Amino acid sequence: RLVNSKRESDKILEKIRAANALVDPNTGQPLFQPAPGRAPLRERNSANLPISDYLFAARLDIEDIKKKVEDRVKREAMQMANSPRALSVSRRLVENRQLHQIQKLFGILDEDQDGFIWSQQLNFSLLEHDLASALAPAMRGADPVLSLEAFTRLLLDALNGKRADLAPLGYLLA
Repeated sequence: RLVNSKRESDKILEKIRAANALVDPNTGQPLFQPAPGRAPLRERNSANLPISDYLFAARLDIEDIKKKVEDRVKREAMQMANSPRALSVSRRLVENRQLHQIQKLFGILDEDQDGFIWSQQLNFSLLEHDLASALAPAMRGADPVLSLEAFTRLLLDALNGKRADLAPLGYLLA
């Protein structure tokens, strides 16, 4: 009789516990019984390496990734450092000043004031020594007769480094 009584009381207690079980109303999951999270996005240690070897290899992979990122950041920094940061207004001011200096230089070299200079018969003694020595190589490959426009184009190409046979002349016309 005691055994039957014990079984009945256990059944009653089990029913009470089941009725009063703590359940999350949003998910329906019993409380205090965590559900496992998602599976990893990629399979780890697929070669079944010992954990120390796997972790060592993972560290090397991370170092490689960090090195690539550092290289990319350095490359981008160099590009930014070498790119012009002047505003368009400032750039136009510099270009206008260069054009004005080239016009003055053309006026000095055009001794007869006819609007043309003869590239083979230029009198470089009228110019400062630095300017004359930098301008002479630029004039060697030029057309025999140059107008102001042709002379300006020739010097702007030299100023902007578009002619590989010439050193940039930008410092001379600043």
